[in-house]
Amino acid sequence: MFVSSSGRVESAIVQAVELELADLGYVLSARLRGRLEQCSLDELCGVRVWMLEALQTHVGAAQRHEPLFRNFPDGVPADTQELWWKKVLVHFVQADGQPCLFCGRTGTTHVLSPCAHVICEHCFDSSNYSACPVCEHHVDRSSPFFLPSPTLSRPQEQVTFKLLDLGAHPDEAAQACLTALCERRQALSEDDRQALIAIVREYGQRVLGWLPPSIPLRENIAVVFGTLARGVDPKLAFQASLSFMTTATDVLRFIAVLSGTDGSLQAEAVLHKVNRLEPPSHLWSAVTKLFGRSAAPSVHVVTVSQQVYRFKVARLSRGLRRMLLARLEALDADQLVEDMLRHQSYWVWLGEFLHPHDYEAPFPRVCRAFTIVRKRGPDGVRAPVFRGFHSKLELSLASGDVSEALELLSQRPGELGRRLDHLLRVADTSAEALAEVEAAFARSAPRLATPLLVQLRSHLTTRAKPTNVRVYWPKGRTALGVSASDERVPLQPATIESLICAITHELLGRFSAKPPFESCLIDRALSRVVVPFNERTASPAAVTLPRGSKLTVPAGKLTRLFLHWCQPQRVGTGPTSICPWLSMMKHGATSRCARITSSRQKRARA
Repeated sequence: MFVSSSGRVESAIVQAVELELADLGYVLSARLRGRLEQCSLDELCGVRVWMLEALQTHVGAAQRHEPLFRNFPDGVPADTQELWWKKVLVHFVQADGQPCLFCGRTGTTHVLSPCAHVICEHCFDSSNYSACPVCEHHVDRSSPFFLPSPTLSRPQEQVTFKLLDLGAHPDEAAQACLTALCERRQALSEDDRQALIAIVREYGQRVLGWLPPSIPLRENIAVVFGTLARGVDPKLAFQASLSFMTTATDVLRFIAVLSGTDGSLQAEAVLHKVNRLEPPSHLWSAVTKLFGRSAAPSVHVVTVSQQVYRFKVARLSRGLRRMLLARLEALDADQLVEDMLRHQSYWVWLGEFLHPHDYEAPFPRVCRAFTIVRKRGPDGVRAPVFRGFHSKLELSLASGDVSEALELLSQRPGELGRRLDHLLRVADTSAEALAEVEAAFARSAPRLATPLLVQLRSHLTTRAKPTNVRVYWPKGRTALGVSASDERVPLQPATIESLICAITHELLGRFSAKPPFESCLIDRALSRVVVPFNERTASPAAVTLPRGSKLTVPAGKLTRLFLHWCQPQRVGTGPTSICPWLSMMKHGATSRCARITSSRQKRARA
């Protein structure tokens, strides 16, 4: 019926697929549409199912989002205090087959399943709720309590379609994607990281021929070769990675990814459950005293989170351990110690599995480094004092010796850029020291990464006067910042202008060397969107905006908040502990609790 005489599907069935894709906000290119018209009916059906599933998952259309109030934003009760009391009283007092506590009607109550709450269809709008009005949990919607939702008009909105085009050969597309991800200079978002892992797992050793000459981001080195080592011989994967690994931290990240972590070397949260005794509240103590009883302390099971710097290490064969130690031995002795001290807790833990002192003769540098990291040797003798780069730098800054600090930082231009604000504050009292810092930064600017230069330029524009609050963004997967008062000394305007000019000159030189655009259109609305400085904490949503961005909401538009509450499983935190006297009413203590309430009202009126 839908197949032409040549075996191809008719144009009408392809148009039907186009309409389904348009409902998700996508439109087919002419090239992709022509390729689909060449498919058989079975092929087109398979492609259709695959495309719809993938795109629905991407845009979130596979999930059904239904608010508690089906007529939202209409139908939300104005008096939330009254609604709360209704919920509490129905939860504790309302019984099946009895008149409603509020309207007094009989035959209007329904027992919902599985929560077993007795709900009156007159007191709660049965055409508005999508779940139990009391506990707000999903229940059986076949109950007579629930009425169909009123017909809502379809929202009239302007949709910007996204183009779906015909791709290249899967191997070529995978190679291009792998190369692009490996050439990134910033931390990958979780979606991009998972894409990189999927390609390495799928193609295995074939990805070794696709890798670029260098991988700027250290974590990507660990992700590529650590993931590869989980699918092939780990010794083969590590041997292929030697040209990319230049520090001890690279080796540590490789072992971390091989062991199943993400390689970011961030602290892992370990949850422990402990029992905590809490004294009874004054209200509950007074109530129990009236009944001739004493209130016992409640036992709360509290979940405590502990940050640990270790991971479950994968099995390391003797041959792989010797290769790992040999790579560490090839590094500079002092640089090796300094890198290991940067992640000291991890290396102390990893030493239990590498057994470096079993190979003291072939790897003396590694044994020395582990002795310093552990603070004592295997014989119990204390390790010698070691001062690395950062220790020397902190001493020079604390003493105000700018020349010595610049001599150290000249060895590491990136560290000079990150320490620039601190250097300027140390040198603020001396015009010669300020000029020395500006000259050193100008010499190092060509070797600084572009994202660092952009961040420095944005940062310096705010340093002429103190800010109201200072926000710190921790490295890693943490998406929350830490705020504190700004106690930094403002920088001199002449210094700020000089450094901004140097950064601008360097950035314009880099950008002018790039291939030009024939035409470029920039939406003015983008001026209110902040340029992201970290993709690691980016949301996996289809549309994301960096923190600090501002959008203008057109008149008549509504903002919907999707909030999901997970009730903690703890003892003594349910409704009974919140309103103990209501629980007693449910068990036959109505009259005495009523007298307690009456006496309180009299005291309040007095």
